Amino acid sequence: MKSAIMRWFWAVSASLVLLTPVAAEDWQSIPEDSVLRFSSAYDGDAFSGAFEQFRVRMNFDPDQPDTAELRVEVDTASVNTGSADRDDILRGGDWFATANYPSAIFQASQLTAGHQRAYRLSGDLSIKGTTCPAAVEFDWSMDNEKLTISGSALMTGETVVTRTEYGLGTGDWADTSIIEADVPVSFEVVLRIAED
Repeated sequence: MKSAIMRWFWAVSASLVLLTPVAAEDWQSIPEDSVLRFSSAYDGDAFSGAFEQFRVRMNFDPDQPDTAELRVEVDTASVNTGSADRDDILRGGDWFATANYPSAIFQASQLTAGHQRAYRLSGDLSIKGTTCPAAVEFDWSMDNEKLTISGSALMTGETVVTRTEYGLGTGDWADTSIIEADVPVSFEVVLRIAED
């Protein structure tokens, strides 16, 4: 009788363990190993740039993607296109107005899983005081050859930002035949489990 009760107890305990949700991990970006790039063209002359300072915080479990939450905060004054004059223009009032709006923020909590480790996150992007719906598509890997830190993960993807929706490029820069409205953005972010 006692052995039967013990078998029942262990069976119930095992079932409870299997039914208990596994908490998603809280990930944070490793700045020195992460890049956020964009590209555009002025009157047919192509150029590219990057934001050298940005932070990514993500609560994510690849096996339970519906619980994901993401926050990306970009220091807009850290823009670098390789031209000091152009960078000063981008920091000015017609573009990012970094003195008044030092950060661009993407916050998302609606994730759709695709094939293998491909995902789509939907949320809101706030730039220069304007917030619009936005989405990013990304791949998630924990065994990429680029990863040199044990337990880290690689998040790569891309999206398109329509600059005119956020008041980026006003005045003389508003003409989309000279500078296109759509700006391709790509990212390669290395993350590790947050320590705090």
